[in-house]
Amino acid sequence: MLSDWVTGAAAAVSGCQGNQVESAIKRLGDKDVCWSAQGMLRLMPAAMRRLYRPTLDAVNAAIARILDDKHIPGTLCCYRVAEYSV
Repeated sequence: MLSDWVTGAAAAVSGCQGNQVESAIKRLGDKDVCWSAQGMLRLMPAAMRRLYRPTLDAVNAAIARILDDKHIPGTLCCYRVAEYSV
């Protein structure tokens, strides 16, 4: 579950500095999360999907409710536009 992953990651890096962060990320044991040589946290696509999936599911459900609403007749299509920095 995502909340368990976020809680574990936060606990792993809490109070860490410098190379301690890299060690904490390794102890987390998630192959989709690593510390880059440039000193940045790196999330692989699978980790990003786990992170964003609940939000995207909620957006899709909200759009479906609008399209299925009998009080909004004549809706033929809906375009969802999003941009993410990669």
